[in-house]
Amino acid sequence: KKREMALTKEQIISIQEWHGDSKTEYWRDLWLFSYLCNGVNFRDMLFLRYRDIIDGEICFIRSKTAKTNGRSQVIKVPILPEMKRIMERSGRGIHGDPDSYIFRHAMNQSRPMEVSLLTRKVINKCNNALKKIARDLKIPSFSTYSARHSFATILMRSGADMKYISESLGHANIEMTWNYIAGFDRDERMRYASM
Repeated sequence: KKREMALTKEQIISIQEWHGDSKTEYWRDLWLFSYLCNGVNFRDMLFLRYRDIIDGEICFIRSKTAKTNGRSQVIKVPILPEMKRIMERSGRGIHGDPDSYIFRHAMNQSRPMEVSLLTRKVINKCNNALKKIARDLKIPSFSTYSARHSFATILMRSGADMKYISESLGHANIEMTWNYIAGFDRDERMRYASM
């Protein structure tokens, strides 16, 4: 399962370079932003505000852990040039009113049911677009959730320290992080076997 959820760096580059109709490119952009933003889940991404941008980084607490007993940590994500392009192309720009949302979907939903319905609606639309992109590129089907697994796996395969990966995902411990890491691919297994 984990292996199927994580994409390779090459597949992500092909997704980034994919072109199609503007609506599907919009959903592709949201997925890429999620991936580049430490695999942020869509609920948290949709409710990012301009006030969450501090000194060139997006700073947020995962909604999943925000209500835990003091165990939430602020996740800090440097805004990369590609993230800026996505914010300009598919968001509301790189600068805005501090109380405004970066992406256009969230309004003033405050009740948990409203937030949940909006999030599910956006995820469903995005996942439908991602299926089309996967078919066009002839890569395995992927979803919004794949962004988080891909982010963690690519960092690990690139030699990033597990503590850094864990912190980037907002995990309280490294054991949790291992659940997001796909196993080694065939080339890596061959390289280690030949040692």
